[in-house]
Amino acid sequence: ANNQNGRHTIILLQNSPSRATRTFMDYDSIGQAIDGLLFLFE
Repeated sequence: ANNQNGRHTIILLQNSPSRATRTFMDYDSIGQAIDGLLFLFE
């Protein structure tokens, strides 16, 4: 992966106005994050 520098990409989500729906997804690269985000909308 592209994680040689200890970097990672975090996507923050909130599915409704309720703060209880806040969550996050952590990925090793931007490419993996984009793939994960696209998967949510397929």
